[in-house]
Amino acid sequence: MNVQRSSTYTLERPDARNGSETRLSGRWLILARAAWLALVVCALMVVAAGIPQIPSFFRFLQQPCIGNACVHNDGQASISTQQAFARFGISPPMIALFVTATVYFIPALVWMLVGFILVWRRSDDWMALLVSLMLIFWGASFAAGLGSFVPHTQIWQFSYSLLQTFTQAMIFLIFCLFPNGRFVPRWAVCLAITGFLIAPFSGFQGLLPSINWFFSGPFFFLLIAAVLGTQIYRYVYVSTHLQRQQAKWLIFGLSTVFLIDVVAVNVLDNIFPWMHAPGSFAPGFLT
Repeated sequence: MNVQRSSTYTLERPDARNGSETRLSGRWLILARAAWLALVVCALMVVAAGIPQIPSFFRFLQQPCIGNACVHNDGQASISTQQAFARFGISPPMIALFVTATVYFIPALVWMLVGFILVWRRSDDWMALLVSLMLIFWGASFAAGLGSFVPHTQIWQFSYSLLQTFTQAMIFLIFCLFPNGRFVPRWAVCLAITGFLIAPFSGFQGLLPSINWFFSGPFFFLLIAAVLGTQIYRYVYVSTHLQRQQAKWLIFGLSTVFLIDVVAVNVLDNIFPWMHAPGSFAPGFLT
């Protein structure tokens, strides 16, 4: 009987420890919650600053783009695209409403809602606070129109660039730490640090233009692949059953969003080939 109790205790102890190693209490919990609240308020301030810009942006979307302006724009449709939609009874205001809702507002609502629910359920877990903060920051960047709604003043443009920078940096950090808050393997800390170092190249588009394309492009995707590799290693060799379930939900959630994003646009592209042309709204889903 005593031997059986001792064996049961030994088997249950690791899972119990793994479930509590990211929990906070006392002074550290208060500080973590205060820091989370302060950062969320800063992100929401960027969103609030862009609200007065939404009506003018909505009018902008209804105007057709012309020539080179159709190649890279924030969702304007070309004259031919508007004419194609008109054959289905879809007017420019309807196109503008669809683009604004699907590209900006719905993703913002989903990401931010998940972030707030997560912190509501697990506010004593610093890993949950970190993931929640990343989701809310990500949602805030969409709510700010991916920069389109941000006032064209130096302070607000700088604030939005900081928001983008911290969002990307936290993505790397979370994938290196999730789910138990430890760097696995240990050299994953180097990937997290590298992620923080290259994040400004995506947040601040004008930063060192000669090398910006490399760190916000090829090197960024290479680092993403390396970080995902650490998650695979952790899943196969280190994680407990519970941690593997948590990793599945993280990968499932993020993958679903990106797959819907890519697949939906490619399906629409095959059904309506003209949507792939410059000035259609479809490419905007992939930017």
